[in-house]
Amino acid sequence: MSRSILRFVGSYFLAAMIAACDGSLATKGHVYASANADSSRIYIDEPFPTVDGLVRIDSAVVWVFHRPADQTFDTTLHITRSERTLSGQCGSFSTAASASPWPFEALIEVQRAGFKNAMRRFRNDSIAPHRVIVVLAPIPGSVFPPPAPVIPCA
Repeated sequence: MSRSILRFVGSYFLAAMIAACDGSLATKGHVYASANADSSRIYIDEPFPTVDGLVRIDSAVVWVFHRPADQTFDTTLHITRSERTLSGQCGSFSTAASASPWPFEALIEVQRAGFKNAMRRFRNDSIAPHRVIVVLAPIPGSVFPPPAPVIPCA
């Protein structure tokens, strides 16, 4: 009888700890390019610029780092506590991962050949995905605009 009670209490305690300790770090957004931009910029959970005249960029590498101050990171190496994805045909991307349930600093970095990299630190203190717009500036001498998507974007 006492073993049954211990198993029940232990299972309940373990389930409660797992549920209580899981937070998340999620982003959702689009990558654009602007011929008029001097530098690349990332907007997170803030009013976005108008996207008129911007070109959607596919195949941009989007990195999201959990607590970058706690580690040395280099996007050329495998990093623990990081997510990597590519922007899709119409520039859209999303990332999601388990993270600390308490607020912490995160970092997003976006890279694409022919464009200046963009990087921004932000505070993760919500469960909902962070809304992100990335505007990349072309490197002088690169081909701009990039080829249009095969299927038109909505």
